[in-house]
Amino acid sequence: MIIIDKSPEKKKAPYIWQDPEIDKMTKKQEIAWREEEIRRWREGYNGIMPSHYFALSQGFIKLPSGKTVRPWWRDWDAALHEQYESDRKKYNSLYVFKRRRYALTTYFVGFEPLRIALTDKGSVCGFTSCDVPRGNTAYREKLMVAFSNFDANWNYTNLDAKDLKELEKDNGLPDWEVFRTAPGTRDGTKLRIQFLKKEKVGTLEKFRETTDISEITYAQTSRKESDAAAFEGFTMNYLFVDEFFLHPYANKVYASAEASLSDGFVRTGMFVTGGSCGEMSHQGIANARRVIKDSTEGSKESVFFIPGYACVDKAPEFDELGNETGKIISFMHGDSGHHFVGSRKIHQPAYSDEKRAREYILSTRDKLSKSSDPSKFRQFMKAYPLTLDELLEASGESLLSDDIMEYARRQKKAILNQKDKAFIEYKFKLVDGDLRIVPL
Repeated sequence: MIIIDKSPEKKKAPYIWQDPEIDKMTKKQEIAWREEEIRRWREGYNGIMPSHYFALSQGFIKLPSGKTVRPWWRDWDAALHEQYESDRKKYNSLYVFKRRRYALTTYFVGFEPLRIALTDKGSVCGFTSCDVPRGNTAYREKLMVAFSNFDANWNYTNLDAKDLKELEKDNGLPDWEVFRTAPGTRDGTKLRIQFLKKEKVGTLEKFRETTDISEITYAQTSRKESDAAAFEGFTMNYLFVDEFFLHPYANKVYASAEASLSDGFVRTGMFVTGGSCGEMSHQGIANARRVIKDSTEGSKESVFFIPGYACVDKAPEFDELGNETGKIISFMHGDSGHHFVGSRKIHQPAYSDEKRAREYILSTRDKLSKSSDPSKFRQFMKAYPLTLDELLEASGESLLSDDIMEYARRQKKAILNQKDKAFIEYKFKLVDGDLRIVPL
C-alpha cells in the first residue's frame, strides 16, 4: 500500500523514470540492471505494483501532438493498480467506472498484456471493445505504440536476418534474453512474441529460439451476436473488454470469457473491464447496477470508481454564462517529472487536488445549468461524475430523447424545490402527428 502525504505542495512522486546510463556500465553491470528490471516487472518496486512499474518504466503513450512519451506516476493510477493487483491474485473480475479520458485503455491494452506476455512466456492475453473502430484504435494506438517503442536492446523485431548475422559474426549478441515478433503475427489482430537466447556454436555466437511463444489477440465481438463468443476455445491468462457497458452483447462476451479464463470450474485468468460515464447502453446500465450491487466484500467481482475530481490536470474555465473563456486550469500538484514537446518542457504533476477539483465541478455545474444550451450541462455531468449514483443517473439520461429528458429534469427540480406540491403532472398529447409531453 502506498501512503501519500498530501501536505507538501511540491512533493515528488515515489517513482520518476531516469534514463539509465548504459554507456557508462560494464557488461556485467548492464546484465545486473536488466535482470533487476525484469524482477520489478514481476514483483513491483518500492510499494509500486508490478503492472504500474512496468507501465512507468517501459510503457510509451502517444500524445495528441503525435509525440511518444513515457507515462508518469499519478496518485489515482497507483490506487487503481493496487486494486488490480489485489484482484489479480484472487482471480476476481475488476470493473472500473471512470470519468472520461482517464487512460484506462492505455494501461490495460497498451501495457498490461505486454507485461504478462514478457514475464509469463507462452501466455495468451486478449482484448476486445464495444465496436470495431475502438478496438482497431486500441490495437494500433495503444498496444503497438508501446511494443514498437520498447527498448531496442530487448525488442529485436526491427532487426532483419542480415542484421542478426552481422551481430553473430561480430560476437555482438546480448547476454540477456531478447524478443521479437513470431510467425503468425497479424497486423491489427494478433501480436505473437518469441524469445531468443544466445548460445555458443564453436567459436561463434548464435541465437536460439525458445519454445515458448506469447500471444496478445484482439478479436471483434460486436458486429453480430455470434461474434461475442470469439474467445471460446482459448485458454487465456488475461482479458480486457473496453467500454463493456456500451457493448451490445456484453453478457455473452463475459460468459464466453469465463470459460476461456478458467481451468475446469476454477478461474485461472484475470478479467478486467471498464467504461466512461455516459457511454452505456440500456443493457450496460442494468449490468452496471448489478455489478455495483453484487460487489460486496468476499465476492468475485470488484468495483473501482474513478471520480470526476481524480487527476484533472487540464480543465476548461467557464464564465458566469457557461461559456468557455479559453483558459485551461489544472487541479493537480507535485512533481512527477517532465517531458518535452518540441523545445517546450512540460511539467508532469503527481497528486490530485481533490478539494479544489470538486469545488470547480460543483461551481461549473451551477454556471452551466443557467446556460441557454442545456446540452453543455449534461455533457459536463457525464464527463465529471462525483459519485457512482451520479454516473448511473447521467448514463441513464442517454437512453431517452433530449425533449423527454428535459421534462424529467424539470420534474426532478420541482420535486426537490417545491414544498407544497411534490410533483407536476404531465400528459401525452398528439400534435400534428408528433407525440408531445405538456403540463396539465
